[in-house]
Amino acid sequence: MRSTTRVRTLFTAGALLLAAVAIAAIGVGSVAIPPTEVVGILLQQIGIGAESAASPGFTAIVTELRLPRILAAILVGAALAVVGGVFQSLLRNPLADPY
Repeated sequence: MRSTTRVRTLFTAGALLLAAVAIAAIGVGSVAIPPTEVVGILLQQIGIGAESAASPGFTAIVTELRLPRILAAILVGAALAVVGGVFQSLLRNPLADPY
């Protein structure tokens, strides 16, 4: 039972770290967007937040340019990790051994 709690804690910490890095990455660029505005725009887009005070330009930059790129990078990174693990398991690479 203890290892299950540890796995949940690590998973939660990893998910929060990924979200924080994604929000920071969305805000960085030739037009800097503060993290609070990024969060406000994202919450407004999914229907949770109230009307954001962000300009329409910021909203377009976040939703049409930066968010799709960040989501694609996350998905590609996850896919590469899974494929790497599968290849190491299939080829019986001793580096993939848990010991």
